[in-house]
Amino acid sequence: MRFMLVQGFCLSTKYRIEFALPKGVVFTGTPRENVSFISQQGFLRNKDIIVVGDVVSETILKSNIKPKIAVIDYRTKRTRRHIAINREYFTERYKVINPPGMISLEALSLFKSTLTHRNNRSILVEVLGEEDLLVLPAMMFSPDNTIIIYGQPDWGLVLIEIDPITRKTALNFWALFKPCIKQIHVDEELDINEELKV
Repeated sequence: MRFMLVQGFCLSTKYRIEFALPKGVVFTGTPRENVSFISQQGFLRNKDIIVVGDVVSETILKSNIKPKIAVIDYRTKRTRRHIAINREYFTERYKVINPPGMISLEALSLFKSTLTHRNNRSILVEVLGEEDLLVLPAMMFSPDNTIIIYGQPDWGLVLIEIDPITRKTALNFWALFKPCIKQIHVDEELDINEELKV
């Protein structure tokens, strides 16, 4: 069993309920219905698209919509699942360690470097840990007119169009995060299990 310390930023427990609320427009149909609707309505036309979450990433790609970045952790509601994603579509793939309840420095750096430079890359980010909080750096670093889509368990699909207002909202939430260190162990399947939060 391999142990390691991960540096990053954690959200105080008292803000977690507020942070968990949807940050954009919510669509409450099935994943396929939601993706079909937003595509037909032209929400995605001429936009860079970032998808966060396994089900939404899988559905987007099966619908022949090509995201700039897809972020997955091979889990849905914290349960391990198989995800049918064509990795050949992506020009680059990265693995980042991001323990539950944290935005790691590694993940933060990856989002900043990939989103602040416009290019033709398509990137798959495979998260060892949990990807839920990574919607926030996607909001902070994406240029205007980017569309972020993520799954909200028990709600549906959430769509955010990045503009100065949504970026300011993200920065306000970011101000609530504090530096933290987590000691985790990585098992043989590359799952991350939290052992200690300092």
